Amino acid sequence: MADDYEVQTVLGKVPVAALGRTLLHEHVLLGYPGWEQDSLYEPDHPALLQRIAGALRQLDERGFGCLVDVTPIDMGRDPDFLRQLAEQVEIHLIAATGFYHGGVGLHSYWRMKEIDELAEVLIHEIEHGVRRSGVKPGVIKVATRVEQIVPNEERALRAAARAAVATGVNITTHTEQGRLGHEQLDIFESEGLPSGRVIIGHMDNVTDTATHTSLLDRGTFIGFDQIGYEFRMSDADRIGAITTLVDRGYASGLILANDQVGNWMGRLTPFLQQFADQVEKDGFNHMADVFLPKLVAAGVPEGAVDEMLRDNPARYFS
Repeated sequence: MADDYEVQTVLGKVPVAALGRTLLHEHVLLGYPGWEQDSLYEPDHPALLQRIAGALRQLDERGFGCLVDVTPIDMGRDPDFLRQLAEQVEIHLIAATGFYHGGVGLHSYWRMKEIDELAEVLIHEIEHGVRRSGVKPGVIKVATRVEQIVPNEERALRAAARAAVATGVNITTHTEQGRLGHEQLDIFESEGLPSGRVIIGHMDNVTDTATHTSLLDRGTFIGFDQIGYEFRMSDADRIGAITTLVDRGYASGLILANDQVGNWMGRLTPFLQQFADQVEKDGFNHMADVFLPKLVAAGVPEGAVDEMLRDNPARYFS
């Protein structure tokens, strides 16, 4: 039972049952590698802290008890900021370790490491904390691109699986366009990690429910976790797919989240501006304020909504 398990949050371990409704795929701060070297950008951390704390208090008011920051190494992760933020809000925060895909993350420093060297870093962070911050990650994040899993990404996935097996901390993934989910699972399972300890992410960018069920039938969770990204897939299409899957008895494998960013670090390109515009529009509250009312109106029972937002995250962390 979930009541018997604890999960590592930014401020320490808490019972899984205490998390409540959980957004399992969000970002407090996010930045493409190199932003911190831009002399024309200087973040105002006190202002950021105040603004994002306010957003999390709004999320708390809407009945959510936990937000999982899946920002991995190299992508603007700031454990000290997360700790300061967690100290100001009631909502639980969970931090991540791991690596992004080779198109954006996985700097050459990491690309030169062997699998066990990468796994050693992940295990150290989970067991001892990220550098001197003392913040211990509660989830491992890895990512792949569209056409194939390239060698440096495969090393990162295998390292994540080995760290997960060694520590008991589970994996969540990024896919591009909902592609390569089976290939990700194949790698994890070949390293001895059961599929039930994995969330295959961003599967809400695929409307074909046969693709969804092919993964769910392997026992994994799948993420409908870019809710609100209308420039990639309409929320109406997402609602249609969720409704079909719930009707077919698959609610127990679905994870819902926004993949929102509390603040993009660095000066924004036009491509990144469309993501930032989502924050200005609804932010972390898009799920509660916009999406869930439409989902219930489409006929998804409140019990199934609670299962996807509360029970499934509890089972994942158990």
